[in-house]
Amino acid sequence: MRAADFQWMGSFIRTFERAKLSTSDFWVFRDEREPVGGAQLVDDVRRLVRRALHSSGDSDALTNAVIAAGSLECGLADANAPCAHRAADLTDALAFNLLQRDEVSLRQILRRMDHLDVPEILVISRPEGFSYYALHPCDLVVVADSLPQSASYAVVGIRSVGTTLSAMITAKLRRAGKQAQRITVRPSGHPYERTLQFTPQQAEWVQSHHHTRSLFVVVDEGPGRSGSTFLSVAEALRKAGISSASIVLVGSHCPKVASLCAPNIEERWREFNFLAAERWACGAYQNLQYLGGGEWRSFLFSGSERDWPACWPQMERLKFLSKDGAHIIKFEGLGTQGESVRGRAECLADAGFGAQFDETENGFIHYRRIAGGQLREHEITRADVERLADYCVFRRREFPAPKTNATMFTNMINFNLSLEFGNQIHFSDEVFNCPAPVIPDSRMRPHEWIRDASGRLIKTDGVSHGDDHFFPGPVDIAWDLAGSAIEWNLSATAEEHLLHRFQRQSGHDA
Repeated sequence: MRAADFQWMGSFIRTFERAKLSTSDFWVFRDEREPVGGAQLVDDVRRLVRRALHSSGDSDALTNAVIAAGSLECGLADANAPCAHRAADLTDALAFNLLQRDEVSLRQILRRMDHLDVPEILVISRPEGFSYYALHPCDLVVVADSLPQSASYAVVGIRSVGTTLSAMITAKLRRAGKQAQRITVRPSGHPYERTLQFTPQQAEWVQSHHHTRSLFVVVDEGPGRSGSTFLSVAEALRKAGISSASIVLVGSHCPKVASLCAPNIEERWREFNFLAAERWACGAYQNLQYLGGGEWRSFLFSGSERDWPACWPQMERLKFLSKDGAHIIKFEGLGTQGESVRGRAECLADAGFGAQFDETENGFIHYRRIAGGQLREHEITRADVERLADYCVFRRREFPAPKTNATMFTNMINFNLSLEFGNQIHFSDEVFNCPAPVIPDSRMRPHEWIRDASGRLIKTDGVSHGDDHFFPGPVDIAWDLAGSAIEWNLSATAEEHLLHRFQRQSGHDA
């Protein structure tokens, strides 16, 4: 990639900056359904259960095991695998253990897993709430105590996150001595207009609980942007003869219904009772200074708000400042996703590129604050340019990613260009085909770096953005090289030095 290419890309991005007041609904989220080896998913659960057994100090091991079991169950249910019900039993058993640990039960779970015959490949979705939005499996447990009294409960989890959450609520109800059973369902269709058609087995289950006057509890994270996923299940139940009064929706937060974008949302939503979770895992931080939602800018930057960096407050991870001011506490993820992020954080810290950290708990990493200040683009030196290049060399070597299909990325580019500018440009998959993808940083702007006491640049937020549910996802390292050049507003000479340094250190022509 030449400096001229960076200049073209810079012009392209600045065009979008000028268009930021547009009301266009750009495609920014990736579809994270991906094929995964069935045996690998089983091994993930087994490994985490063993860790929970042998490492009582690892507070996240059992939590992560419940999440991994929910993903396995979800993949098997979507595939209509014969052993899906056995996987559901495992999720239920682990949910019980998360509420009250029992080593005898955990050892029984391990033995039962040895006889779980799963398909070679399963398609799973990354559990967004557990991965990105600080949702904890125990968050919905308290809600079980607030449910209307009933002789029995029929819990309906919405795949994927609702799989684990439904197991947690069911376990809580059973521990309280109440009759409770659960199933999981998969609504389909346009994200703003989901629909649900029960399978014959599910329809039979619904009718059996209707006859016993069960309270139907529909469980999922969210609601999301539309609210249609929750409504699709509630309305399918009502179509099956269940009264609205016998249906309760349980989600991770209380929505502003008027802002949801499903058709006739306000009229449809008020037909049902909705209960929101209590953020159990976040309770330990409620008295700390909140730095999420863009609040970090008022903490880190002085001067006019007009000079603050841009951000998308609603999509930011939860962040807090420790009482002594020595740590930034940031949610980086639970489950196997959180394990991967922690591994990258350790790798960056060991190499001197990222912040050191002292603790992880409930998906939060306690990063040590770095003495120094955020940088401005005009403060960059030749040594800094070389540091940026070396950082890209490091990421290319240490964070390779599985080869991905370029179609989704290409479709996003073509859709967004067409939406904003008309059909003037149309790229083919070959343009974005990447033979050696990496997990990029995706946040190379000056304020993301701190110059420490020794004069080195340290990256403050380099572990998760390149592997979340936004684009670009895994791409060529040229993405971060371009980000360095454009976001630091490098001169042509500095751009050439960046690329020359990168090629000399990596042996790779970007």
